Order: sequence, then structure tokens, then C-alpha cells
Amino acid sequence: VDSTNSYLSRYPVRSSGRAALCVAELQHAGRGRRGRAWVAPFGESICMSLGWMFETMPSNFSSLSLVVGVAITRVIRAIGTQDVGVKWPNDLLWQGRKLAGVLIEMRGEPDGKAQVVIGVGVNYRFSDATRSVLAEQQLQVCDLHEILKSHLPSRNQLVALISCELLQCLNEFARTGFVSFKSEWSNYDVLHQQAVQVLQADQRLIGVAQGVTAEGSLLLRTNEGMQAFHS
Repeated sequence: VDSTNSYLSRYPVRSSGRAALCVAELQHAGRGRRGRAWVAPFGESICMSLGWMFETMPSNFSSLSLVVGVAITRVIRAIGTQDVGVKWPNDLLWQGRKLAGVLIEMRGEPDGKAQVVIGVGVNYRFSDATRSVLAEQQLQVCDLHEILKSHLPSRNQLVALISCELLQCLNEFARTGFVSFKSEWSNYDVLHQQAVQVLQADQRLIGVAQGVTAEGSLLLRTNEGMQAFHS
């Protein structure tokens, strides 16, 4: 497919409480945040998207990517990768290297409902050729096989586990918003008390990450005081 997100956007879920799932071996136009391309070599990653409809727009909707990060982290820790963590707003890291990413797209409906497509990419098992290219480009990434070796579940098992966890979290998010996930997300936060740069348009702000607000915004302690960032 062009991208699993684009595919599900063409076939949206029309009733609440139901989901649509698209999984692909290859995306020829995969997308990441800020217009970046998401490259996933054939058969070496999990490329999946889940379509969902909220009956009403949840409060703190912008925190949904953090909730999705919690769901994926739960699954990856459950299969044996205990030191995986989340990087605000939508990446999963292992030993400082990117293991997975999330891209959420939303469309509001006139009756107040909200269509969402949640794209998830997980680096599964890179070939030697892919590792060579990544090394040349000095990209800080890793894959599950590097971490779990012979204990690695199949991709089908992982897709099923991630999908089930996402469905549970989406239902809970619809009821409570981000509040019931905030403490767990904070336990996984790899940026806490780290010096970071925040890029917004052509602005570059430097500070120390101080976790997130109840709405899921990043808190940054700067020379000008505490600032919150929504995206």
C-alpha cells in the first residue's frame, strides 16, 4: 500500500465500538511526523494502522499519542524488553535508539464524532543490508531481534497483542482522557530531567524536560521559566 494510514483513511470506521486494521509488508509512501518519510524495508518491520471512531471528541485529545505509546510499551515490555521507554510525544526508545514510532491522524465529523487512524511502526528484524545502510547514515535505531534474539515472537503475534492493547486503551481514553495513563507514562519517560531541544517551526528552545501536564503537554524548564508544549 502507499501507507497503512492512508489506506484506512479511505475506508473509515462508521460506528463506535468497532475498529479497522490494516497491516502491510511494504509501504511505498509511509509517513512520519512533520512530513518525514517512514522507511520500512520489505518484511523487516511491523507496519500497521488501526482505525477508530470516538462517539464524542475526548477531552485532551492531543494526548492520544502518549496513550498509544503506553499501549505499545506495555506489549513490548511484556514480551521481555523491560528497558524500553517513551520519548515525548510519539517514539519508543531502547538504550537511546528508536525502536518504534506512532503517527495519529484525526478527522472531525459534523455530528461531533471523531475519526482517528493510529499508525504504528515497529522495527522488527533488519537484514544485514539494512543495517549497513543505517550505519552509513548514522541513524540511531534498533530492532526487536537485536534485543530478544531467539525469544522474538512472530510479527502476527505482535500485531495481535498491540491491537488488543490499543482497543482497551482507546475505550479507557474515551472514558477518562489522559488522566488514568499519566502516572504510567511518566514511569516510561526517557526524557525526564534530560537536557533537550524543542523545535517549533523555525524556533529552537533549549531546556530540561520536566515530564508532562495532565493534558499531555511537555514541560520544559528554560532560562525564561517553565514552558508547556502541545506538539
